[in-house]
Amino acid sequence: MRMQVLGPVRVWHGDEPADLGSTGERAVLGLLALAAGQSVSRAELVDALWGSQPPPTARNIIQTRIKRLRRALEPRRPSYGPSGVLLTVGDGYALDASTIDLDLSRFRELLAEAATARQRGDFARVAVLLSDALGLGQGEPLADTPALADHPKVTTLVEQRRTARVQYGEALLAVDAVAEATTALEEAVADQPLDEAAVALLIRAYRAAGQRARAFAAYHATRDRLAEELGIDPGPDLAGVHAALLTEEPDPSPAGPAQLPSDLATFVGRVDDLRQLDKHQAAAVVCVGGTAGVGKTTLVTHWAHRMSQHFPDGQLFADLRGFDEQGADPGDVLRGFLEALRVPAARIPSTVDGRVSLYRGMLAGRRMLVVLDNARDAEQVRPLLPGSPGCLVLATSRNQLTGLVAANGAYPMRLDLLPASEARQLLERRLGTERIAGEPQPVTEIIERCAGLPLALAVVAARAATYPDFRLGAIAAELRSGLDTFASGDDATDLWTVFSASYRAIGPSEQRLFRLMSLHPGPEISAPAAASLTGSPETRRHLAELTRGNLLSEHRPGRFGVHDLLRAYASDLTRTTDSDDERRAARQRMLAYYRDTARTAGRLVDPHRSLAGETAPATVEGIADAEQAVAWFTAERPALLAVLAAAERDGLHSDVHDLAHAMAIFFQRRGYYRDLADTQAAALRAATRLGDPVAQARSHRGLSAAYHRLRRFDESQDHLRQALDLAHEIGDTRDIAYIHLAFSTLLESHGHRYAEAVEHSRLALGLFEEIGERTGQARALNSIGWMRSQLGEHRAALAACERALVVLEEIGDRHGQGMTWDTIGHARHQLGDHEGAVASYRRAVDLLRAAGDRYIGAEALSRLGDVHAEAGDPDAAQTAWRDAVAVLDDLGHPAADGVRAKLRRR
Repeated sequence: MRMQVLGPVRVWHGDEPADLGSTGERAVLGLLALAAGQSVSRAELVDALWGSQPPPTARNIIQTRIKRLRRALEPRRPSYGPSGVLLTVGDGYALDASTIDLDLSRFRELLAEAATARQRGDFARVAVLLSDALGLGQGEPLADTPALADHPKVTTLVEQRRTARVQYGEALLAVDAVAEATTALEEAVADQPLDEAAVALLIRAYRAAGQRARAFAAYHATRDRLAEELGIDPGPDLAGVHAALLTEEPDPSPAGPAQLPSDLATFVGRVDDLRQLDKHQAAAVVCVGGTAGVGKTTLVTHWAHRMSQHFPDGQLFADLRGFDEQGADPGDVLRGFLEALRVPAARIPSTVDGRVSLYRGMLAGRRMLVVLDNARDAEQVRPLLPGSPGCLVLATSRNQLTGLVAANGAYPMRLDLLPASEARQLLERRLGTERIAGEPQPVTEIIERCAGLPLALAVVAARAATYPDFRLGAIAAELRSGLDTFASGDDATDLWTVFSASYRAIGPSEQRLFRLMSLHPGPEISAPAAASLTGSPETRRHLAELTRGNLLSEHRPGRFGVHDLLRAYASDLTRTTDSDDERRAARQRMLAYYRDTARTAGRLVDPHRSLAGETAPATVEGIADAEQAVAWFTAERPALLAVLAAAERDGLHSDVHDLAHAMAIFFQRRGYYRDLADTQAAALRAATRLGDPVAQARSHRGLSAAYHRLRRFDESQDHLRQALDLAHEIGDTRDIAYIHLAFSTLLESHGHRYAEAVEHSRLALGLFEEIGERTGQARALNSIGWMRSQLGEHRAALAACERALVVLEEIGDRHGQGMTWDTIGHARHQLGDHEGAVASYRRAVDLLRAAGDRYIGAEALSRLGDVHAEAGDPDAAQTAWRDAVAVLDDLGHPAADGVRAKLRRR
């Protein structure tokens, strides 16, 4: 039996076509074919075919269609015999793929083979495979089932065919089949005229054919269309090929991520190790192991820079901090990689599994280098491995990553200590041949005492370079004196001695800062946070001294990191030098810095938000407005999470609760909903241990908000109920009112239960009026207005909003006024008052912009465009929608796609 879904849905028994019946039957069969042998539940079928308004007998209709399909697919099957093709699986159905020759299966196989060939650079093979794949199509997928045209699996398949057509043209161009490439790419561009990558390839094809006039015409037509329909300029790839046309320079390659650290200018030696990497660059994973300080990162970074041209799609880099107390979370690393791959923040999944899936999909078909430095074990690395061949992963670790070797076919490579000849080359490169040749015996002693560790040699070289008048013999004598306290009994023994020599060379204030920095739990520390540890106004100068001596590294301006061994050395020092009281006081100062700064930053992000605990300082250095506050939160996020975890371990429950709530507004605004849930859970544990019902109620409400955003609605509701019980128990009327407002929002999101939502908003309003909470009254009135407008009670909605505006104008809350005018615009639009709706939405947009709420402002712009379109003013509608798209694209919000669809329809 043969089946076709790449075109009209068809089935043949041999050469005889099967009668599949109505469009409805073909739609069900098409959905099952798209599932690739997986079961599809009846509920999923109903949702796909009828959406939110299925007929009452929808499930019966599905069952009837399944019976008819079984008769068509198996005409000789006994009436009551089990089906061998269309199987019942639980509450759904599945096609047994082994019984059917499905064109979609062959299409997917050909695409996979083409991807592998593309990774190898075998474009001739790519062209053959994609030609076969595209030849399977007889029109648009499921062409005779219009009800499924917008189904996600159908649109994905349509996009796969479009991508295949573009890659087919690219492959033809790569093998100099210019005429055929031009034809294929012209078809691709005609289908998707705003696909800048396809247009760029077509321009390259025209240029290769000597048709510069057509190349210019294609560019200008696309540029004009982008401006007219989307209000944007050409991206870097399209602009680049245009520049190449103007200058007759070779075509630029599309830019990929370039995250590699800087190459070491003084790199020497490691010839055999570099050859090993050259030899195994075709492997999927190479694990470079060796003792701490042996130069794994330096080697891998140098090789990666040298071979970057072999990875045209870019390089990703992450320090996994495998041996820190707070190692890098693979989920956070994946988020960083996805951001580097230009995935908008709002489209990054909240779960690790979701991020893994998206990351592997993004790397499929690409040739990229992924460097995973300082891994703890195979489990930390495994989620970060690409899912298809073509990319190379270089993982470094102090441990042998045998799990990756056994299960993932990784090539293991051990990096040994530097031989004496290469150690001498390193010192010569850093200190000069003349200085090294002048004192051969001290140089030999330095090399021996550094035990061939590049890091130890680098620290000694830094000290010698800093003091060019020092004899190398004196530096060797410092190493010779040794400090037994730091002997570790392994390869790092002499490294402790090296560190001690550098430590003794700095002043007492720098020594104290170096020791106390080991108390900071994050991967890096800012200058203000370091100052909080010491309580000294001279900390910035001390940091500069430590950096010059290679006891610290400044990763970015004002942000400092400590190598693992240096951190361990500093930790030993502070335990033996500083008293328990001194260390405790330093931790408390550091925690107070993060807590108080987070409070201030949180208030700047949302001035109307109530924060837990004491009032935060009015100003904090370097944070003067909401933009700077967001930048601080972004930079300090790993440290904030680590500090919170350390405070919880230390039993500082009040600080845990306050810090968690101070961070919440940032996590909400930036979409870090998993962090929001984790920190609010920590706040709840702290509040419970404190036995503070007020803090418990607040924490339940915060955790409910996190689960709401994670779409875990049942858990969100459970925490709201617990918050409400506690609030009633302690008689906190204000909290009770805000909890009812939260219930209102939850009921709207979870089931569109607008009538119940109105009742909760009314309860909140009454309570706010009872205690004179005017901000709450306005929020509740606007909520009532919005819910009643959703219920079709538009005049009642307007009355509520007018009351809200009176309060909001009196208290000067421009953001609240903007939200309320947005609701008024919706109600007036539904009443047919187009002129009034336009005026309301414009007022809302102006107020929301002034308050800095770009997302809600963009939503109001989108709705303004809807009103203009309905009122017969398409030009004004296009302007509003383009403005909304520009903002949403800048925010990386998926709602931009919906507004962009409105532009295309018009």
